Amino acid sequence: MADALPPSQPQAAPDMTQLRSERGGVFALPSNGMNGLNAAPWRVRDAAFACAAIFVCGMGVGVALAALMGRDNAALPTLLIALTAGGLLFGVWLFAARRYADGWRLLGVRRVALKPMLGLSTLTLGASLLFGGVYAAIVIALGWDFLLPSQDIDEILGSGALRALNFAMVGSVAPFAEELFFRGFLMAALIRLMGGARGILVSAAIFAVVHIDIGAMIPIFVTGALLGWLYIRSASIWPPTLAHAAQNILAMTFANQTISSIPIFSTLN
Repeated sequence: MADALPPSQPQAAPDMTQLRSERGGVFALPSNGMNGLNAAPWRVRDAAFACAAIFVCGMGVGVALAALMGRDNAALPTLLIALTAGGLLFGVWLFAARRYADGWRLLGVRRVALKPMLGLSTLTLGASLLFGGVYAAIVIALGWDFLLPSQDIDEILGSGALRALNFAMVGSVAPFAEELFFRGFLMAALIRLMGGARGILVSAAIFAVVHIDIGAMIPIFVTGALLGWLYIRSASIWPPTLAHAAQNILAMTFANQTISSIPIFSTLN
């Protein structure tokens, strides 16, 4: 257990070469206690309270800002992005990092070898994009346009200096905050309760629902599950953050291109 270790002897992150050599290869979930995620000291009730508090406060602040600034105010998306990321980070600090010894490391803020990180992140990103393309093709072929994402990325990003600021936040700060909260904090609590596979799926479902976009819910669920698998495989928050950030950057970069019709590109996760 991590809490039993003295501060001068931090537990090393699992070796990626060893993990890949386990039965089932790179796609298998580790059998060695889910890479230590079942040692997370916080419980589901901590995560549930944090989710409820962030949701209620976030909705309240969002409605208040929209009323004060006007829904068409160009700076509103910037404030909402910053407040959402800040709220997630504050929740993680309040309910996990502040309460428990070595909390940040238990949340996955630990080093990982560069080569495995890039390899697994690329694999996860590719799988997410592939599913998005297949999903879009099926939905379009069936004529179910209501299952296509409804977000207008250009409207969210804005223009000028605000666009550059929003691009930077959505491509870096937001992915880190979301991965730390949904994978490092929430999923770790769920894994402690229900095991690896179910913990991944339930956390991915919550991740999809909170984006409040019916058309994007299925691809975001799959993306969330893939990011959860990546977090467990790497035992670090950095690989899923890298994959998440790359996907958001692709979505913003190709917002006005034909590829934006693909749900996984046209929705900011």
